Amino acid sequence: MKLRLFVVFCFLTLGHLFAQVVMTNNIPTKLPIGSDVEFEVKINKGSIINFTKFHMDVPAGMDISEVDSKTGNFTFENNRAKIVWVSVPGEPEFTVKFRVHINTQAPATGNIVQKFYFL
Repeated sequence: MKLRLFVVFCFLTLGHLFAQVVMTNNIPTKLPIGSDVEFEVKINKGSIINFTKFHMDVPAGMDISEVDSKTGNFTFENNRAKIVWVSVPGEPEFTVKFRVHINTQAPATGNIVQKFYFL
């Protein structure tokens, strides 16, 4: 009996173990100092529901503002843009939009790192 319950539990959670989130963006490879650029991040989350969080870490000198966070709570501090959803949008794929401003303290080169967390 215990073995059967274990097998049923494993079968039901198998989809969550192999859940894969795919993110794509259209951030330009070159951003001149003083420019303001809008860009999008497309998130394909599949069947994930409930609490989720998106982080984008940017180099010092870049300021990110919200254009469309799909009802999420947007914040930007310490070079990190963050959107938190108590209940993520229901469609399997959605797009969030941002505006980036490059100020004079921005480095000549840098990395932008994106992460998506879910329960």
